Amino acid sequence: MYEFRNATARYRGEQLETTDAVAAALDRTPQVWPALFDWDDEDEFGAVTRDNLCGLLYLDTPDEMTWDLGIEEAITSIVEVEPDGEDDLIEQALAAQPEIVRARHVDVDWFQVSTARPLRADEVLARFIDALAAAHHRSAQRDDDEGI
Repeated sequence: MYEFRNATARYRGEQLETTDAVAAALDRTPQVWPALFDWDDEDEFGAVTRDNLCGLLYLDTPDEMTWDLGIEEAITSIVEVEPDGEDDLIEQALAAQPEIVRARHVDVDWFQVSTARPLRADEVLARFIDALAAAHHRSAQRDDDEGI
């Protein structure tokens, strides 16, 4: 897990999974996320599911308008995190979320977003989950288009 600098508030996704915003976002995701990419450590973590997704995500902020978002390695099986010359689907999906004014893929497991106004951690996590679901869907479409 990446250690963010300058954060004043840190959250594991599982701390927020019972909030209304996050529960609603989880309800919009697959019960079991189909693996789209090979992942060496699949046996270590198992499948990514609606029930364990929040445990694979984390976020922190110094001011509730600049957010660092992180993923655990298991996410690499469900969405492309190193696009290798292709569009960064997670970054694009984050940028398309309501109230997100800037999104940047800083490192393999680290994203930064800026928001139009201060947002609660559960609101940001819900947007992150929605963005991952959108990126996962687009990754699956891309694979279908390429005949993978």
